[in-house]
Amino acid sequence: SARSPRELAARQNEIALRAVAARATARAAIMLLSWPTDAYLLISQPQSSSTSARLQLAAMAGLKSTQTYPCGCAFNPHEASQLRCGKTSRGFPKNSTFVALKRHTDVCNLHPRTVGAWADSATTIYQQHLVPTPTNFRGLLNASRPAVVLLRSPLGSAHALCERTRLENTKNPPGGGHTTSAQRKLWKELRAAPQGDPTLRRNFDAFEAFADGWRGHAAALPPERAPLLISYEQLQAEGRAAVLARVLAFWRLEAGGTFEEEKTYAKGRYVHQRSDECEKLLRTIELG
Repeated sequence: SARSPRELAARQNEIALRAVAARATARAAIMLLSWPTDAYLLISQPQSSSTSARLQLAAMAGLKSTQTYPCGCAFNPHEASQLRCGKTSRGFPKNSTFVALKRHTDVCNLHPRTVGAWADSATTIYQQHLVPTPTNFRGLLNASRPAVVLLRSPLGSAHALCERTRLENTKNPPGGGHTTSAQRKLWKELRAAPQGDPTLRRNFDAFEAFADGWRGHAAALPPERAPLLISYEQLQAEGRAAVLARVLAFWRLEAGGTFEEEKTYAKGRYVHQRSDECEKLLRTIELG
């Protein structure tokens, strides 16, 4: 029997919806087929000895390694609309805990193409301070291999931040160079903590949110998609070579290179320092 105009319209609409779904499935299949078989992304909590870890992993695996800084819009046009250049919140609500980490120019809500590029190389290990937000989680959806996440106790990261900033403000900073105005400003803010300035506390809260966010994300994923979580404390207790060998095994990489004992890599020279001044400042967090 002949169909009514309404039935014909419904049928045409059903056919159109099926065609859209088929095209979406085809695009997804092409994306999966074209995605790299190797993806090496080391997500690291700030002040976790991650630069040393990245360089040591690269030496062991015979790969290149780098850290990129996409959260300054002048350097990455993909981020321009996402970050609203000129704003200080780097794509976060102004009351976001992660705003405290905005001095790191890889801390922001990132465009999926940027996150995908970090997980799109078979020759390079990317080490990035990728904060655990829904936007950034979505950027990792199509990675062919889960990332590795390096964490540290929030108090340990806050202590390392204090010691690093203190040493950068000495007359002769370790490693040479000159103290910048940003370093002077941060040290002034950190030292003001006992009088009520919450800068160090805000950083502690951000470190805590970073660790809790990635642990929660990992727990919510099926085991085959979950990132491998390691910690600075494990590197210290079990030995860096043993823990980093587990990372390479997780990535199915051969450890053909030689493990190099920790050198004075970049900011790694700060993480083991202890001073009376920073101990006093850290007590304001512990008491809080």
